[in-house]
Amino acid sequence: MITDRFPAILTPRSLHLSHLGNACYNEAKDFKLKKIFTIFIFFVSVTNIFSQEFPRIMYVTAKNGLNQRSSPQVSSEIIGTLLYGERVVVYERSNSVTINGITDYWYRTDRRIDGFNIGGRSWVFGCYLSAKMPMDVEPVLGYWDTDKDSKNFWAFTPHNRFISARKGPTDIGIHGNWILSGNILTLNLIPVETMSYSAETLIIEIIVVDKDNIMFIYKDNTVEKLSRSDNLD
Repeated sequence: MITDRFPAILTPRSLHLSHLGNACYNEAKDFKLKKIFTIFIFFVSVTNIFSQEFPRIMYVTAKNGLNQRSSPQVSSEIIGTLLYGERVVVYERSNSVTINGITDYWYRTDRRIDGFNIGGRSWVFGCYLSAKMPMDVEPVLGYWDTDKDSKNFWAFTPHNRFISARKGPTDIGIHGNWILSGNILTLNLIPVETMSYSAETLIIEIIVVDKDNIMFIYKDNTVEKLSRSDNLD
């Protein structure tokens, strides 16, 4: 009771113990902050890894085509077919599943008809997709940037359909069917009521520089350089 009436007397030993207590407290506090910071950095890193994984470009490797389904399961409705060599953008994947002894993921992509997006979504089984285009497809196949205008693109699908248009949701431009015979590309344009051009045929000579670069040479000898695009539209 008496000691409650007087302030504590700090002896050299008590001062030393007090200093050690503060040091231990500060050390524990620093460790806790470092632990929180480490967890935060790990979380940000993992988030970046997964956010960078999708969307991404992939190509169909199934020779007989790849079914598009309404949901990520074999029993779901078939709503379309992707052809060999077709370029798609995938946005997410399901948990891994095993089908006919093959373990892979279901991937969500846009629903496509004749090689072009028509709105809505579809799911395809991942063992028939690859980050690399098959080597034995026509060299013109794919989605291309052009040196004529950075806002324009060319797209050639394995359905023998093509489009040359502005990038973005409108796709204003020309479209039609294509045939490649040797190094001669024939484009049969399909007229569109809202566009000023009529049905005609374009004959273009192509030079394959490599799998990611080609050149178009027109009748007037003008040259257009195309490079394979990583655009995700």
